[in-house]
Amino acid sequence: MGGTKEIANVLNVARIHNGVTAIGLWGRGLSVVRAFTRVRVVGRRPLWERTAYMQTVARMHAEYKANVLFNLFVASLLGVDEQEDATALNGQKFDREAQGLGQVPGLQSVGMARHLLRVLTPALKGHCSKTAISGLQECMECMGGVGYLENDDMQYNIARLYRDANVMPIWEGTTDMMADDAVLRVLFGKVKEEIAGALGEWINVVLGQVQRSGKFSNQAGTVAGWWAELKKFVTRASKEEAEFKCRAAMNILVDIVQGLLLVVDALRDGDEVACLVAETWFTGKVVHASLKQTTWSEQINANMKIVFGSEGPVAVSARL
Repeated sequence: MGGTKEIANVLNVARIHNGVTAIGLWGRGLSVVRAFTRVRVVGRRPLWERTAYMQTVARMHAEYKANVLFNLFVASLLGVDEQEDATALNGQKFDREAQGLGQVPGLQSVGMARHLLRVLTPALKGHCSKTAISGLQECMECMGGVGYLENDDMQYNIARLYRDANVMPIWEGTTDMMADDAVLRVLFGKVKEEIAGALGEWINVVLGQVQRSGKFSNQAGTVAGWWAELKKFVTRASKEEAEFKCRAAMNILVDIVQGLLLVVDALRDGDEVACLVAETWFTGKVVHASLKQTTWSEQINANMKIVFGSEGPVAVSARL
C-alpha cells in the first residue's frame, strides 16, 4: 500500500511538471509574438492595428491564462496534501491557515484537496500538454515564415518550442490515457462517490462566492450548466459509455474548473484586464459567438488590453 501511494505522489509531481513545462513553452512563444506585434508593419499599418489578428492573439492569451491558473491551482492542492503529511510526520498539529488551506479558492478541507488532486492532475496534464501545441502553432502562424523557420536566434525560434511541445502529450501518458484515468478510473471507479462529492462541493462553494458578488452572473450560469451536464453523465452513463466519452467528459471538467478560476481571479481584486480575460475566455467557449457579438467594437479595445496591458502596444517601445 505504501509503495502504491509513493508511486502516486511521483506521478502527481511529474504530471504537474509536464503541465508547467507545456505552458512555459507556450508562454515563451506568446512573449515573442507580443514583441513581434509591436514592431511589425503590414501594408503600412502596424500589425497591432489588424483587429482580426489581435482577436486571435487575445484569445490565445485568455486560454493561456486559464491554463496557468489551472496549473497553480492543482499545484496548491498538492501542497496542501503534502503539508498535512509533513506536519504529522513531525508530530505537529495541522493548522489550516499556516498550511495555506485558506488561500486556495473554495477549498474546505485537506480531504477535499486530496480528492480534487486525484481527479484534476491527469486532466491538467492531458489538457495543458495538448493546448500548448495548438497555441504554439498559432504563435508560429502569427509571425509568418520567420515563425516557421528553424534558426539560431533564440528570440524568434518558435519552431523549436513547437517541436519540443509535441512530446508533452506523450510523456507521462497520452491524452486519451489521461482522460481514462480522470474519468473512467476516478469518476467511475471505487471512490467515485467521495471524489464526485468533493468536486461538487468545491464547485458549489465557488459558484456561491461568484453569485454573492453580483458579477459574472452569465458566466456562473454557464458553469452551472456545464456541471449539471457532467453530473448527469457521471450518474447515468454505463462504464462502456464512459470509456467511449471519457475525453469529452475530461474536456468539460477542465472547462468548469478553468472558468471558475478565471472568474475568481477577476473578482479577487477587480483588475480590469483580468475581468476582460475572463469574459473573452467564456465568449470563446460559445460556438459562433464572435459572429453574433454585438459588442465587437468594445472587444477590439479589450483585445489590446489583454495582449499588451492597460498601457497599450507602443508604451514599451517608447521607453526603449
